[in-house]
Amino acid sequence: SGRVLKEIDPAFFEFSFIDISRQKKLQRALRHEFARTASLIDNLTAGLFLVDNSGVVTEANFDLAKIVDVEQERLIGQPYGQLTGELIRLSAEPEVLQHTLEAAILNVMEKPEVEFALIRGEQLSYYELTIFPVRDDGGMPVGWGGLVQDITDLRAQTIWKLELLSMLAHDIRSPLATLKGHATALLGNYQNWGSDM
Repeated sequence: SGRVLKEIDPAFFEFSFIDISRQKKLQRALRHEFARTASLIDNLTAGLFLVDNSGVVTEANFDLAKIVDVEQERLIGQPYGQLTGELIRLSAEPEVLQHTLEAAILNVMEKPEVEFALIRGEQLSYYELTIFPVRDDGGMPVGWGGLVQDITDLRAQTIWKLELLSMLAHDIRSPLATLKGHATALLGNYQNWGSDM
């Protein structure tokens, strides 16, 4: 930085030098960390959003925008009620989801999980929302966030496994009942056995 010395001949200047290498190094580190975090958020295979203490969405990744069918830029900077409103609008059970989300947001510190179904055309897709607190380096709460995962395939696999177990249990129970009946008869020392028996 510098200035022309007015009191003296205008050919004289005063210069000040400040070593800004530390600030530049910190700026580069911050830019690198921001780029890394942004890349991580955008490349998640789940929807992610962050909300500050004033209730405004500060981050929302591409997958979340896809889930709620809204442009990513329209979610950021808006009250979280707009985001939850989009989820409720698409929900198969809007009243139930609204009540469940309100209760979950009031209990952020307990990291609640909410399962819900969204209607996509003729198809039902199932999701799980995990809400978590966000803290600063000192452990003070600076907001909260949510992770929305598609559990449609996982749910279908679970239902298939339960059906298989039910069939296996039935197939095992039938011969066991017969064996148990024969064993009871033998243990009863039944006196009237015929020659065939």
